[in-house]
Amino acid sequence: MRLDIGSSTNPKEGHLAVDEKPGGAFTYDITRAPAEQLPLPDGSVDEIFSTNCWEHIPYDYQRTALAEVLRLLRPGGRFQLIVPDFAVITEPVFRERRAGDWGEPETMRLFEVHMMIVFRRNNWEVAQYDAHCWGFTRRYLVALLREVGFRDVRVMEEWGPSEISVEAWK
Repeated sequence: MRLDIGSSTNPKEGHLAVDEKPGGAFTYDITRAPAEQLPLPDGSVDEIFSTNCWEHIPYDYQRTALAEVLRLLRPGGRFQLIVPDFAVITEPVFRERRAGDWGEPETMRLFEVHMMIVFRRNNWEVAQYDAHCWGFTRRYLVALLREVGFRDVRVMEEWGPSEISVEAWK
């Protein structure tokens, strides 16, 4: 079995959709119910894929959510995770600010999206799924995955310069 967490009703080919929105194979909101388990046995999943979802999980729930992924994966099972690269996305803003200019509208749009993290982290009012709750760097993401028990964590380069794609095995 292969799952796509956060895919709405449009999962990666060959994967079952897991999302908070009804209509997929499983309705499960990993951002709100991290202590709940998906109704699947331990070690029953060969592969889990998740793109542009994990940054919406509050910082305090990330380890619990990753523990659920580990529980589901069979020994040797693969987890592929893709998140925005916070360092790459915010660097132009800080570079332009140091030069005395707040920069181009596109740079500011990216910065605005990621600064919503600050609002969510401090419980300021932002719509639930409009904000990123956390920004990941490559080093932090690899360390986090290893800390919760994944082995052989690899950063992949196929998704482009503004996203981090990692593969990790149980």
